[in-house]
Amino acid sequence: MNTKGLIGTSLSKNMIMSLVSRIVTLITGLIIQREILLAYGSVLNGLTSSISQVMSYLILLEAGLGTASIQALYAPLADEDWDKVSGILSATKSQYKKIAGIFILLLLVVSAVLPFAVIDEVEYGVAALLTLVTGGSYVLSYIVGGKYKAILNSDRKVYVLYTLEVISVVLSCILRVIALHLGFDIVTVQIINLATILIKNVGYVIYVKHRYKNVDHNAAPDMPSISKRKNVIVHSIAGVVVNHTDIMILTLFASMSVVSVYSIYNLVFAQFSILFQTTLGSALQGNLGRLYNKDKEQFKQHFSLYETIFTVLLFIISSISIIMILPFVKLYTSGVNDADYIDFWLPLLFTLIFLMNTIRVPTITAINVAGAFEETQRDALIEAIINLVVSITLFAIGLGIYGLLIGTVVSFLYRTTTSIVYAYKNIIERSAKNLIRTIIVNSSVFIALYVVLAIIAPVNVTSWFGWILGAVIVSVICIASFGISNLIFNYKTVKNTFSDVKALFTR
Repeated sequence: MNTKGLIGTSLSKNMIMSLVSRIVTLITGLIIQREILLAYGSVLNGLTSSISQVMSYLILLEAGLGTASIQALYAPLADEDWDKVSGILSATKSQYKKIAGIFILLLLVVSAVLPFAVIDEVEYGVAALLTLVTGGSYVLSYIVGGKYKAILNSDRKVYVLYTLEVISVVLSCILRVIALHLGFDIVTVQIINLATILIKNVGYVIYVKHRYKNVDHNAAPDMPSISKRKNVIVHSIAGVVVNHTDIMILTLFASMSVVSVYSIYNLVFAQFSILFQTTLGSALQGNLGRLYNKDKEQFKQHFSLYETIFTVLLFIISSISIIMILPFVKLYTSGVNDADYIDFWLPLLFTLIFLMNTIRVPTITAINVAGAFEETQRDALIEAIINLVVSITLFAIGLGIYGLLIGTVVSFLYRTTTSIVYAYKNIIERSAKNLIRTIIVNSSVFIALYVVLAIIAPVNVTSWFGWILGAVIVSVICIASFGISNLIFNYKTVKNTFSDVKALFTR
């Protein structure tokens, strides 16, 4: 197996920095959210989460532009066709400027209207200013960093993005914690975060202009090259609906305290999902994209190895998470008494969402590098409809937050299934039986571990040292259980994977 097309210095840097970035973002996010909880309570913590979700709907204006630009840049970058690259980047910049202008107008409207939804719990002025400041970060990203992120993604230099991200979030965390302890208000604390985002985007500009001297930033826009954007829009809309409907409904029809409870669990699992999507998704996509355009047979061989390792790792992390999340939340929210954060069913539902959403990352990556956006947009639309119908129905009949999460699980189950079927039939062009066997074996182990270590003999800790020790023990048990089970019941796939990995590191 020729692994040269997939593995290289850029991939190693991308994966390492992606992992570091996600870990740092998770840790700093947890630190900041706890500080906000302690300083301002569950209501303001819930409000900041709600505002972030509203922004996710506004960024539909950008829908598909970044993805379409990245996909369009693979071939000209591989061929070093700098005229083509320059035209695509100019087109991307032009579109981002238009998007930023419309976004600002909508942001002003939302900042005036949204505070009325929480007027009984938060002062109008505070809610309005928080909305403006939060939205400002997206405006900066569009105007300053949009096209520069596209070329770095396509040229396998994602590690540059992650390095600047790490610097930004660490700086933001330190400055915001200091501000919180000095007694600054929530708006000032979020303005500090906005300033660090500006620094990050300026970093993108400086690096690209220094590294890509052959790019003509004043070239005529090549609009046809990013025409696939219209086919990505449906995917983007569907993604926003299924990932952000829950908090929007809770914001409108529940209290900010309930939103705060949701946001605590969601923060952990969302960061785990992003970790997989970036470290084992985006970090690989540039390499897979080039390989797909040069040698499709080698692409298919690499994909099989990638997907197997990804799937087993996902089940291991899911098992550890579902066992350790409740003890974590108990410790994390100690001292916060204005909402009940301990709930037996939330870990199960959030873990199922994490599994259903993340297990399709390899096939979604294949769909992205193949540019099969139009062919799969129908499934994305159906996923969004399922999510809305099931979630709203179950919420309306009294299941509350559980109904919203069940709706998300059902919609993810549909889309994951159709994504796998499409990718294997039209891109990988082989049977998915090995993947199906791997999923069945690892799902069985996951269920067994959940029953034994989360229901029959749950982990009970009273300190952070105890939690870390418990997490280490649980991790060892989970890794051993999945390793042994796959060796016994999934031997052929494991054998082929080890052979491929050996070839990978002996070339």
